[in-house]
Amino acid sequence: MAGGINTRFNNQVLAGVLAVVEDQRRQVLFVREQPGGYGGTWLLPGGSMAPGETVDAAVIRAVADATGIKLAAPEFMGVYELRSAGAEG
Repeated sequence: MAGGINTRFNNQVLAGVLAVVEDQRRQVLFVREQPGGYGGTWLLPGGSMAPGETVDAAVIRAVADATGIKLAAPEFMGVYELRSAGAEG
């Protein structure tokens, strides 16, 4: 299951994805971020989309990169826009 996120920085639109991965008991998967901006924080797996990459492909790649789990067929949940504090609009 996936939801796409659009963020705007310096007049650029950047696309990314987050995945809500549930097991049979409806427990949600979180990943602990490596050192850096959000280091140590528990977040949904996700990441930036590559140019030309589909939402499904980006979700499958992001989850595999973060966890090693290979999703078969993610379900699209929606599109959301997130603006940085300095974004115009």
